[in-house]
Parts: sequence; C-alpha cells; structure tokens
Amino acid sequence: MLRLQNLAYSCLNYACKPRLLSISINHKLCNHTGICELSSFNKDTIKKYIEQTTNHIALVNDCVKKYDKSLNFSNHDASKLINFAEYESYVAMNNDINLRYSEPTIKLSFKIHDALNPHHPEYWYKICLMPDIRIIEMVCDWVALGIELGKEDKFGGGRGFYEQKARSKYKFTKHQQRLIVSVLNTLERT
Repeated sequence: MLRLQNLAYSCLNYACKPRLLSISINHKLCNHTGICELSSFNKDTIKKYIEQTTNHIALVNDCVKKYDKSLNFSNHDASKLINFAEYESYVAMNNDINLRYSEPTIKLSFKIHDALNPHHPEYWYKICLMPDIRIIEMVCDWVALGIELGKEDKFGGGRGFYEQKARSKYKFTKHQQRLIVSVLNTLERT
C-alpha cells in the first residue's frame, strides 16, 4: 500500500504542471472529445485525493481481515492512483471540481475503472465467471464505502447496496448470492 501511495505522490508533480490533455472517446454511447486543463488541480487537491483513495484501500483491507485474516487486497483500486484516465476524473469528482468534463467522459472513467478491476462485476464477460475471492473483495468494497459515506450513504451500507441495487442489477449465481450474504453477515458481527 505504501508503494502505491509513493507512486501516486511521484505522479503529483507531473499532474500539477500546466498542460492540456485531450480525451478522445469513441464508444457506442457517445462520440466526444473532452479537454481538461490539468493545472486546475493544485497539490493539496491531489494530495487529498491520494489520501482518500489510500484510506479506502486500507478500509477495504480492514474489512477483508475481519472476514479472513489470510486475504490481502493491497492493490484494491490501485488503478485510481496510477491510470491517468481514471485518476483525473476521480480527483475532479471527489473534490467537486467543475472542470470541462462531460457526462460521457465521467461514464467512460467508470467503465475504464470497472474494466481494470476484477472486483467489479462489469470486469467479467459473464458474472458466473467471477471467482469467490473477487466476490469477497467486492462485498468488502461495498461495506468500506458505506462506512466512508456514513449518513450520506443512500443505501445504508453494504447490505443495503446489495439488497437495493446490486442483487437486481447483477445476475449473481445462487452460490455467489450465498457467499455475498455470508460475507455481509460476518462483517456485521465483527
């Protein structure tokens, strides 16, 4: 985890230098080119984002350890710190920066994140191929996000997210559903 944070901080000086980034999006949902001026981010804004992200990774791992002490997801969401296409959008969104980002650009950032991180169901061609280890990481991610959001979490935590959104959005197998409930139950007891 410290290596990821150090890598992200080493990118900090690069990201703060004034330059223009052109983002070309050719996707079936849109055909758009967005331009963002990177100098809009100051070092404090980026530092706050790095801390938020590394704290989230640590919280996911705290949840994982409560479920199974032998597991470690230290690379959880690492792409948010090292993949520039994600990094820039997440910094802007997490700090309420109103840059020249369009809705398709933000959606593409999420698609890129999902495609790079196997704890997201969208990563898998078929959800039935998603291994148990990634299901566990996914559930710990939901729970960690619920803890981070606190009262602002409209779903009321990981179980609420599963019951109100994820269960109907994703067609989890019976085995996956049982595993999800098992992880949620274990995390709620600890």
